Amino acid sequence: MEEHDRAMRILQRLASSGHQDPQYIIDLGDRYFQQGDRKKALETWARIRTIIPNRAKALATLGEVYLDHDMTKEALDALREAAQIEPDNLRFQKNLALALERTAVAGTDARSRDPSRYGEAHTLWEKILKKAEGTGDKAQAREARNHIVTIWALTHELNAQVPLLAKRFASTPPDIDGGWMLAEVYVRLQRLPEAETTLVKLTTLEPGDPELFL
Repeated sequence: MEEHDRAMRILQRLASSGHQDPQYIIDLGDRYFQQGDRKKALETWARIRTIIPNRAKALATLGEVYLDHDMTKEALDALREAAQIEPDNLRFQKNLALALERTAVAGTDARSRDPSRYGEAHTLWEKILKKAEGTGDKAQAREARNHIVTIWALTHELNAQVPLLAKRFASTPPDIDGGWMLAEVYVRLQRLPEAETTLVKLTTLEPGDPELFL
């Protein structure tokens, strides 16, 4: 107990020192939360808003803290507001999409789960994919496609997506994103010959693309 009290006093001093690192406040709030004092934890974490001058960044940080403590509503509210304030900030959009996926069917409180969040996450990943394609960020495009296909898998839509993706890939000019997702869907459905055929076609359309070897 003495060691615990000493740690609390140290954290309280650090959090009150005017230091611009929000981690001290996050850690102090976590201590209160672990002690069962949710009100004090929330009051402590709210000080993040005064330490981080960028409002969107402060909200995103708060959202991540809330999410780590299974405070789903508070987390999504903060992350949504951050994403709305800075709609072109990729990190904020990704954080919200990931939180929506994570809380769709997971969490300690069953009442906070909502599978419909997959739809909102899917929309965000589509926007992220479009932006990544526009900037030529292949790694980001690959991450977005992977999440989109994962959502289809979790919502049992893989088979339904095959004809839609095949049509996109067969269009003129071919929809390359549709081709990549078609190959991934085939792999997850264990339709490996069709996945290989799709990848071979992608090789002819984008020769030398390192993604083919990842």
